[in-house]
Amino acid sequence: MLIQKVVPGGEPVIKGSREGLRIIFPIPHSFSEALDALAANLAGAGGFFEGARSLLEPSRELTDPEMAQLRDLLAQYGLELSQIRLTAARAKEKEVKERDQRPSAVTARDFPKGEQALMIRNTVRSGQKIQSSGSITVIGDVNPGAEIIAAGDILVFGALKGTAHAGSSGDRKAVVAALTLRPVQLRIAELIVRAPDKDSGANVPEIARIRNNAIVVEPYVSAWNAAARKGRRSNSRRVKA
Repeated sequence: MLIQKVVPGGEPVIKGSREGLRIIFPIPHSFSEALDALAANLAGAGGFFEGARSLLEPSRELTDPEMAQLRDLLAQYGLELSQIRLTAARAKEKEVKERDQRPSAVTARDFPKGEQALMIRNTVRSGQKIQSSGSITVIGDVNPGAEIIAAGDILVFGALKGTAHAGSSGDRKAVVAALTLRPVQLRIAELIVRAPDKDSGANVPEIARIRNNAIVVEPYVSAWNAAARKGRRSNSRRVKA
């Protein structure tokens, strides 16, 4: 089924589909003109669509007041608006625009006063240096040649293979944790260690912290604290300076 009526100022198209009544709603000029064009199209159908569920495909994103007007118009003709999605061309255009606006590399950001955490949603690549007066969370990898410096903790949801310095202001309680902890150099407060000659083979998230004046790396599991309190032997490994 295809019912189409071209109206000056807009070209709304109404089609039958498996999802219900599909309403292609272009807005070439003003919204009010497009709404009038759709109203004329629905009026010309003479109640044929009454009781149908409808899928609206506008050519741009709609404001809340515009959505309210559209719902009211459809309700006048007995239509229920069940779904809204941008037309394929507009959705693709939006996707490309958002992709182009994403930073290709990590860039510095200004944070509001009192902000204590910096979040990076990119891989930190060789030659990049990220520094914060609070903690740093990286959702991505930290590649060899990259450097992360934080006065607080460093958390990496990925592989940490660069240089990491937590507690840069002297905080010995700071920690460094990663899904894969293989830094070229690891520093907490004033203590510094380098990567061991051989890979430990651990395939679990790990956390590094200072214990007994040395940097210790252990599996990052919640059960570890309970085991430590009971005096059980842990799977921690001490990294040589």
